[in-house]
Amino acid sequence: MTELANIESMAADWVARRDRADWSAVDQQALDSWLDAAVTHRIAYLRLQSVWQRADQLAAPASAAQTTSTRLHATLPRFSRWRIAASVILAVATGLGLWINSDEADKLPYQTAIGVRNTVALPDGTQVQLNTDTRIQVQMQRQTRQVWLEQGEIFLDVAHDAGNPFTVIAGHQRITVLGTQFSVRRDGEDVSVAVVQGSVRLDDLSGRQPANPIVMARNDVASVRAGKLHVAARSPQQLADELSWRNGQLSLTNLTLGEAAQQFNRYNAKKLVITDAQSESIVIGGRFDATNVEGFARLVQQGFGLTVRDEGDKIFISGKRTGF
Repeated sequence: MTELANIESMAADWVARRDRADWSAVDQQALDSWLDAAVTHRIAYLRLQSVWQRADQLAAPASAAQTTSTRLHATLPRFSRWRIAASVILAVATGLGLWINSDEADKLPYQTAIGVRNTVALPDGTQVQLNTDTRIQVQMQRQTRQVWLEQGEIFLDVAHDAGNPFTVIAGHQRITVLGTQFSVRRDGEDVSVAVVQGSVRLDDLSGRQPANPIVMARNDVASVRAGKLHVAARSPQQLADELSWRNGQLSLTNLTLGEAAQQFNRYNAKKLVITDAQSESIVIGGRFDATNVEGFARLVQQGFGLTVRDEGDKIFISGKRTGF
């Protein structure tokens, strides 16, 4: 067996083991060590993981060849390395349009529900982390790597490829990179971009901004609100706080209670409702679990003596304290 074939075989083993119900922290440490040992390990693992995920999303077969492949897929154990190999064959045979095999790749949709985060491994080695209530479309071709952010927020760790730039379309904004780490958030036509590592080019596609693109470097944050662009530098700590959602947390610094409620409402089906202007203007700070809206309400009650009333799908907060 060649070295490359051996790496592919080991990557398939890891993908199968990672999908098991008994996966442990010790297993994760072993996988991390194997991935860090060589770039070829990481690429092989991410490619097979992506094929595995996409093969599971296939609809009912539309041809005899698809039917045969699907029967093979169904009869193999779910965690078998050979099922992964069958998935690879199936993906090619049914024209999934993988980046490494097709110039006519279809857009693939990914999305998260409210309060849910997910990480998607793309065939080129790029990883995309989706924040709460986020929806994207992905297209990977030989000459084009592109993501459309339809709503929500994503963090991208883009695999470097100087001959094949990676672009993100968010509303009227196009972000172009070669290889870097950055986040993009979209609320309607309002867009914000934060660069953690490397640099990106920001182009406005609406014709309302100057024709010259904006080049953003590490720790730069750009925001487009009501068609107006603003770019500012952040400290590493400020940027880390803004991206604390990647760890399931909200870092609130000098925000009003009204602004904090808006943040929590992004992550929870149960909504915070501030019923009076005085309570809404209270300035708070701290780091919180993004999905523990009840715990946040209790802290507000205890810390500021406010009334907190839980009515199922809403928590009402006002200026006079009673029981929670």
